Amino acid sequence: MLLDIECEDPDAVAEAAVSRGARMVFEVTDQPYGARQGRFLDPFGHQWIVGSPLTLDPEEVQAVMDRWTE
Repeated sequence: MLLDIECEDPDAVAEAAVSRGARMVFEVTDQPYGARQGRFLDPFGHQWIVGSPLTLDPEEVQAVMDRWTE
């Protein structure tokens, strides 16, 4: 099962989950599509994506996308 949760502070949510036995799949980072997201696996085998939208203007999104495709 994969749960996708939008929250105010994905870093704090992921940190709390790991402190309670979850394992990080990928760290919470700024993603090129305009979100700050990470993924963890809880002790019951469920994967959680936690994130919040970033406030980026179209030029900033394009700059991030350009860096990912280099």
